[in-house]
Amino acid sequence: MRTNIRTIVTAICAVALTTGAAQAQESLLARSDREAEEKSEKERRDRERRARAMLGEYREAGSRIAGTSVSGAPFSAEVVTENTQKLEDGTQIQRTRRTRIYRDGEGRTREDFLRTQGEDRGLTPSLVVANAVISDPEARIYYYLDVRRKAFEQTSGPWPEPEGEGHADRKDARSKEEADRRREGEEDNPSVYLGKRTIEGVEVAGTQRTRVIEAGRIGNDREIRIVSERWFSPELQIEVLTKDSDPRRGTRTYRLTNIQRFEPLPALFVPPPDYKSNADDEDRER
Repeated sequence: MRTNIRTIVTAICAVALTTGAAQAQESLLARSDREAEEKSEKERRDRERRARAMLGEYREAGSRIAGTSVSGAPFSAEVVTENTQKLEDGTQIQRTRRTRIYRDGEGRTREDFLRTQGEDRGLTPSLVVANAVISDPEARIYYYLDVRRKAFEQTSGPWPEPEGEGHADRKDARSKEEADRRREGEEDNPSVYLGKRTIEGVEVAGTQRTRVIEAGRIGNDREIRIVSERWFSPELQIEVLTKDSDPRRGTRTYRLTNIQRFEPLPALFVPPPDYKSNADDEDRER
C-alpha cells in the first residue's frame, strides 16, 4: 500500500513538473514572439521615418514635381537652380544645383539629384546621379534611391512632411523672414500678367509680383523692391522658369532645359533590380 502511494505521488510530481516546464516554455516562446514582433514593428517605423525624412528634405529643397499628381502630360527635363549674390566689394558668389526630372503619363515622377565628380582628381568634371526620389502619387508609394550603396528606402501614405533639425532651422528662418516682412512693412502688390512666350519649345504664361519696403523702414535710404517672376506651362502643369530677386539676398533662378515631351522609360519609376531594400537587409540580420 505504501509503495503504491509513493508511486502515485511520484507520478503526480512528474506530471506537475512536465506541465510546469511546458507552460514555462510556452511563456518563453510567446514572449520571444512578442519581442520579435515589437522589434520588427519598430524597425518598420524607423525605416519609414528615415524615408519620409529623406523625401521631405527633398521637397523642402525645392522639388517642383515630387508628390504632385498630373496624368496625361509626360515629359523629361534638366533643372538648373542658381543662387547668385554680389558682395559690396564686387565679389560675386554663385551656387548651382542640377537635377533631372521625369514624369510619365500615369503621373509617376522621378527626380535625379546630380553631383560633379572627377574635378578634385584633376579629371574632366562630369555629372553623375548621387541619389534619386521616385514618387507614385496615385498609389501613394515613394522610393528614395541611394545610388552609391545600390539600396532603397520605401514609404507610403501622404507625401512626407519634412523632418529633422535642418528642416526645423529652415522653418525657423522662414518664420523670422515673415516676421521681418511684417515689421519692415513690405507692401505685397498684386500679380502682373506678363503675357505668353515660348521657353525650350514650351508655351508658358508669365506673372510678376513685386514687394516693396519703403524708404526708412529698416534704415534704408531708398525703397527696396523684391521681384518674383513665374513662367508656368498649362500643358505640362509645371513652372518652367522662376526668378526671385532681392537686393539684400541676391537672385535665385530655377529653369528647365532640354525639355522632352515623350513617355520616359517605365524602368525609371521602380527601383533597379540590382538594388537592395534596406528592409530586406534588416530582415536578414534578424
